[in-house]
Amino acid sequence: MQTSPIISTERLTARRSPTSAVIRSAAPDLQPRRAVAPRGLAEFHHYHPRPGHPDWPRIAAEARDLAATLRPQLARPDRGVARHARIARAYRTTVRNYRDNRALSRSGREDLRPLYFIWTMLRACNFLCQYCDDHRGRKYPELPDDGVLDTQQAFDLLRIMRTGTPSVYFSGGEPTIRQDLPAMPFEA
Repeated sequence: MQTSPIISTERLTARRSPTSAVIRSAAPDLQPRRAVAPRGLAEFHHYHPRPGHPDWPRIAAEARDLAATLRPQLARPDRGVARHARIARAYRTTVRNYRDNRALSRSGREDLRPLYFIWTMLRACNFLCQYCDDHRGRKYPELPDDGVLDTQQAFDLLRIMRTGTPSVYFSGGEPTIRQDLPAMPFEA
């Protein structure tokens, strides 16, 4: 009669990985052995594309080529003092806006300062995700492009919002469709 193994999640030693588990058999003559969760996605080799499915190797090659083209154009992130100064400024603005909002709210006013700014840059999208909408139940590809700002108007908006808002979230449709998107964070 064969017995089913019982899995214990106790760690065997400090040297073993946290994903290790001891498999003990109900039969006393079998020694415990270690089972380790796979580190990669070895199971992915079972996938066989069907007609209409993406060609993943081609897409990966295109992504590598695009990354190699874009990488030299990217600015390095702030480091050291400049980075810490930027983060400290954002925290100070957030705390100041929060404190001011509490005082405004207590006095019955509703003209509160934003703690962050979500900007729906455009409604165009190159996907048809079932779950995505404009938070009013309307799908982005079906919406008109009314109110989309050109580059100069976008810079003006970001300069205005920069005066009292610590962070901006670029959203949309799909913001990466905008050709001028890489310039926007520098204006924010």
